[in-house]
Amino acid sequence: MTTPSISRIQLVVATVHRIGVIDMIGRNQNRETVRPRQIAMYLALDMTGHSLSEIAISFGRDRKTVINADRKVQHIMGHDLGFRDQVELCRKAVGEPQLLHLVDEAGVMIREVVKNLRNALMAEAIRDPEGLMARLRSIPSQEIPPCV
Repeated sequence: MTTPSISRIQLVVATVHRIGVIDMIGRNQNRETVRPRQIAMYLALDMTGHSLSEIAISFGRDRKTVINADRKVQHIMGHDLGFRDQVELCRKAVGEPQLLHLVDEAGVMIREVVKNLRNALMAEAIRDPEGLMARLRSIPSQEIPPCV
């Protein structure tokens, strides 16, 4: 396998996390952009052979930020298997372009399911609002998955 470019890693990580590359390399400090940026820096350091300075420049950051991102991602991967799976999905997608296509298709399918569910709930709420509320209250809270 050839060594991926930093821009390829940025594109893949941004696509997997459904953000724009501009958002990832911008000054935004919210969690939705910081985590993918840290993952991309970690992968760039691990997969490209570029220096800390070259990676930092590609993200509009300094060397310390790349070092901190690398440490942070390694730390989280040691404790959170779901996060580790996300990082490994990004790593595989960097090397396998067809995998990125599958990730994108899955996102489209999930959005379609959510849209259909929302429409069904709205229709039921219009038809029988009290019945819907009673059914929702009857669901034990441990069965309701957290919103992501």
